[in-house]
Amino acid sequence: MSTERLYDVIVVGAGLSGLSASQQLLLAGKDVLVLEAGMQAGGKIESKLVEDLVLDLGAQWISPGYEQVLQLCELLGLQVEKKEFPGKNFYATNGIRKYFTGMIPTHKISDRLNASRLLSGLEKTRIPDPEKPWLGSDANKLDKLRFGHYIKQKTYSSNYSEMIRNIVESRFLNGINQVSALEAINNWKAGSNGDKWVIVGGMDQLVRKLTQEVDIHYQQPVTSVIQEGRLLKIKTLNRNYRCRSAIIAIPPLQAAGINYIPAVSGGKEKLWNSIEGGRIIKSLLVFESQAWKKGLWSGQGFFNEDYAFNALFDIGTAGQARDILCTYTIGDRCRKLEGLTEAEKKELILHQVKSILQMPTDTQVRHFLIRDWKTPPNGPGAYHIFPPGTLTDYAAYIDQREGQIYWAAAEYDHLFRGTLEGAVRSGRKAADAILGI
Repeated sequence: MSTERLYDVIVVGAGLSGLSASQQLLLAGKDVLVLEAGMQAGGKIESKLVEDLVLDLGAQWISPGYEQVLQLCELLGLQVEKKEFPGKNFYATNGIRKYFTGMIPTHKISDRLNASRLLSGLEKTRIPDPEKPWLGSDANKLDKLRFGHYIKQKTYSSNYSEMIRNIVESRFLNGINQVSALEAINNWKAGSNGDKWVIVGGMDQLVRKLTQEVDIHYQQPVTSVIQEGRLLKIKTLNRNYRCRSAIIAIPPLQAAGINYIPAVSGGKEKLWNSIEGGRIIKSLLVFESQAWKKGLWSGQGFFNEDYAFNALFDIGTAGQARDILCTYTIGDRCRKLEGLTEAEKKELILHQVKSILQMPTDTQVRHFLIRDWKTPPNGPGAYHIFPPGTLTDYAAYIDQREGQIYWAAAEYDHLFRGTLEGAVRSGRKAADAILGI
């Protein structure tokens, strides 16, 4: 089946990046169509209504540096509220909680020396242009070095560096042994951690608002993008579409599965081949009432390899009738849950949560949701990993235009890669390029 309508722009993917691009183009008066492979919009934003609670199974947090996300929320009339974590964090190992304040623990004099050396190294690392971190004088050296190894180099104790690795992975929601020091330090300097805000009513409020004015065709997985002179033909499983420009607004590993005629540049293909998928398993536990003694606890806990999860957060708010805990299992640690049924995963996580928070053994969880953001080909992945060396070798190809094809995804933003802010920035950047801004 062929549609004769000629669109100004077709956006492939109804995630936050594609929706942000579409909004920008519509405001400029362009005729826009969005093609979404699935049955709903949102990408890595996924909320579920359970009784009177909205639970975010995907992206949830807005960090202080997310200026464009906050601007978008204001533009759409969405209310955001700061999630407070007063008190002390803890790091758990061998069933023992060690409390600390700030970003990283400094229990002993040796800890303070380690922390001072690490933070000093991060502060002193110069990245002249955060939008192009690969251009700095130390970029090549830092990009070839895994961030986990960088932490080892900047700390005196292997035990301390291991603790820092577990905490930092939980804050970045990324496997730090899989990314370069250049990538991680640039992200850290951008302010992707620290205070957190949430959207009142759930993150999917953002998606719902953005989809109200956009024409979206669902269940239309794109198979081919063909450039015919100054126009494009986009093929799905059962339809053909025509447009003047296209934005491929899906993560790189999914974008690589589309057939492009003519083929994309060799540099972009090499980039795609170097990227790996990252996995996160997120669980949400709803309790009838607080079954643990809060005491000094801030609501943030971090865990060593003994546990099935890297981080535990108390995400309940004062206005909610029930209390909610959230765990994140990140990267390689997901293997601890492989081979288990969903019931077995829940049993293990609940047992460890109850144990570390010293809940009564008969404490019942009212609702327990798990979302496994599996890596391709079994899922979209929670994040995409640009391994060490990728930025300095392939930076020029990351979002380079190919004829009338433009690229947008959270993974393409150099400052906030893989985040909500990265998705919005990337989508708007692609739209601005089409508009000539």
